Amino acid sequence: MTPELAVAILFAMVACLVVLMVCHWLLARRRVRREIRRRGGTVRRISWSAFSPHGRISSPWFFEVSYIDPSGNWHLAHCLALLVSLVWHDDRVIGHGGGTDDQVSRMSS
Repeated sequence: MTPELAVAILFAMVACLVVLMVCHWLLARRRVRREIRRRGGTVRRISWSAFSPHGRISSPWFFEVSYIDPSGNWHLAHCLALLVSLVWHDDRVIGHGGGTDDQVSRMSS
């Protein structure tokens, strides 16, 4: 095997890995939205969380989710998106009734 071929194969493997990670990340966000809708809620924001709720460095599949449940309560939750399931952490009510995303951001901080 020539060095050029080895570099090309390595580059192709890294590119495939990056594409797979991006696809998994996008599908994980879709699964989070689908799960909240299945519960009867409305997603307000899904953002990647660099740290877990306990302050440890997280995986790229950890999301901070704010949503409104069917009763009108605002929730802030953390979700770890594994390959086949979602693991919810620290799902807590941070407000009641209506409100804007800015108000929810202020309540959660």
